This record gives sequence, C-alpha cells and structure tokens, in this order.
Amino acid sequence: MKVTYPVLSKSRNAGGKKLSINANIIAFSLEYYPVQYISDKNFKERRLSELKRNHESIKSQIDLIEKKVAGCSYPASFTDAEWLSAEKKRSIVTQWMNFVKSGFKPEKFTKAIYEHLHLHCGFIAHYNLRGFYHTYWDDEIITYAKQNSMLVRPVPAIFFNWESFLKQFCIWGEYTDINTAMMKTLLDEIAKLTEEVASELKTIYNHDIKNAYALFLDEREGIEQRIEEMTKEVQGLRSRLESLNPEGYLEEIKESYRKEYGDIIERDYFVEQTCVFVP
Repeated sequence: MKVTYPVLSKSRNAGGKKLSINANIIAFSLEYYPVQYISDKNFKERRLSELKRNHESIKSQIDLIEKKVAGCSYPASFTDAEWLSAEKKRSIVTQWMNFVKSGFKPEKFTKAIYEHLHLHCGFIAHYNLRGFYHTYWDDEIITYAKQNSMLVRPVPAIFFNWESFLKQFCIWGEYTDINTAMMKTLLDEIAKLTEEVASELKTIYNHDIKNAYALFLDEREGIEQRIEEMTKEVQGLRSRLESLNPEGYLEEIKESYRKEYGDIIERDYFVEQTCVFVP
C-alpha cells in the first residue's frame, strides 16, 4: 500500500524556508508536515502521536458500530416501508456511501440522507440540513483540502461528533435493512483507515530501524547537549546560592517592585519599608 502523507497547510519553518509538501495526503488534522517529515524528530514524534490518537478514536468508532449492528448482516435486498420504498432505500444507501467515501464532504450530504436521518434514525432535525451537518461534521479540513487539491478521508477530525451520532442512530422496525446497510457501509470505510495508519506506522518504524545508528548518534549528541546545559544551569544556581544573603535579597525584592509597580506605588514607599530578619 502506498503511504500518503498528511499536510494540511503550506507553511514555513522557523528559518523562513518554505516547507516542501505532498498534496496527496491523509487529512487527519490541520497539522502541516514537510514531505520528508519522517527524517525530522519533532515532526515525526508529532505525527506518531497524531496517528496513535486517531487510531484510538477510529477503534472506538468501530467498536461502537459493531455493537450496534451485532447480529445483523448487510441486507441482500430492501423491502418497502410505509413511508419509504425499497428503491428509495437503495438510493439513500448509495448516497450515504458516496458521502462517507468522500470524507464527509458537505455537498455529498443530500436532502434524502438528511430527511431519512431525522425521520427514521432517531435524530432531531437541527433546524435544517446545514444545521444537522454541522452538528456532527466539521468541513474546515475539507474546505482547505479542496482548495489545495488534497485527499480527504472519513477521519475523526471531520466526524468530530461521531460518538453522539453513533449512539443516537437507531436500527429498528421496517428501517432495519437500510439503517443496517448505512452502518455497515460506514464501518467498512472507517476500518480502511486503520490499514492506512498501520501502513504509515510501518514505514516510520522501518525508517527508524534502517537509520538506527544515525538516530543513536543523534540521541547521544542530544543527551550530551542537555548535560552541558544542565551543568551550566547548576553552576549558575550554585553561584547564586553562594552569593545570596538577607540584605541583598531584600534589595532584590524592592527593586523588583520598583521596576514592575513603580508607576502605581510611590517610589519613596519602597525605601521606607524595612524588614527584620529573624534567624
């Protein structure tokens, strides 16, 4: 499986140099990454944390859906309901599939999907189609990705209110067939994300194994730098401790207040105040 990298904003690094990006991405968030982020420790650690966090969320979604459809199989056919024909059910499932596969793009959230959800799936209307969509999905990532020709998946960052949606979604009565099909479709697409996460993790792992010695040298150098910095800090603290005395510390307090609050409290006040040090 080809690994695609997540980049959701074109940015510059601290030195002002433009970061090279890959437009073919998995949109897990609005984080940005250079194409070779895997070779940068900070970017790599951030990405690993993001992958783990998203995998946990995806796994929770899968568990919730599997409990909801437990004992139900994808319907071989649809039956007419009092208010919804079998043909209309098939059409709604197809539209729902397109919506999920698109990464929950708002233009794919059709009126037919909306009306079925709030009429036959246990939801309130949330005023209108747009209100319903934005209660459960966030199109900020989708909008940015679309503007930059980036690939979008049905990820947690977009389906932000997934827990509320899945818990409210009902599978019941003469709508059992269509609602089971909708949940099964969602489950299949979300499950694919775990494969993509695993594939990218394997790529990062293999990179680290291949470059273990170079990473080892970097780690040693980093530890040495930290020891040097901490040694300097300890030396500074020791020098401070040796020079510290009651009278000098009192003057430090006064000077600190003069500097910060001299425009609020009359400056003579600081001179007049005395302190008696009790051993």
